[in-house]
Amino acid sequence: MEEIEIPAGVKRIGDGCFAACEKLKHIVLPEGLEQIEARAFHFCESLEEIHIPCSVKEIGEAAFYNCKALTELNIPDSVTSIGAYAFRSCGGITELVFSDNVDKIGACAFYDCNGLKTVKLGKKIIELGDRMF
Repeated sequence: MEEIEIPAGVKRIGDGCFAACEKLKHIVLPEGLEQIEARAFHFCESLEEIHIPCSVKEIGEAAFYNCKALTELNIPDSVTSIGAYAFRSCGGITELVFSDNVDKIGACAFYDCNGLKTVKLGKKIIELGDRMF
């Protein structure tokens, strides 16, 4: 499977739902989605781009861990929490801009993202996890 469109009405993507779908390149997430749980796209090594809808509030632990091909990442204003290891080893990401609504970023959330050049943190952040980068 290289592409998938999640239908409208889905509120959460469960733990490990698409984990290790190594050929998955593109995914369309619906508006109204509220939560991307732990390891949802863990080891989707071919995933190139993900547009996170403005309705998502939480990105779970290791949700996109080792998505090596991921180069574009938008974190919408609705997101308040990013779990530990959420984007670890996503070496293609070059820029991160966090809205003022993000108040917690877990340990190692962007660890081993060697392509990062620019990071802009929001004003309301209260918790930065260990070894975040």
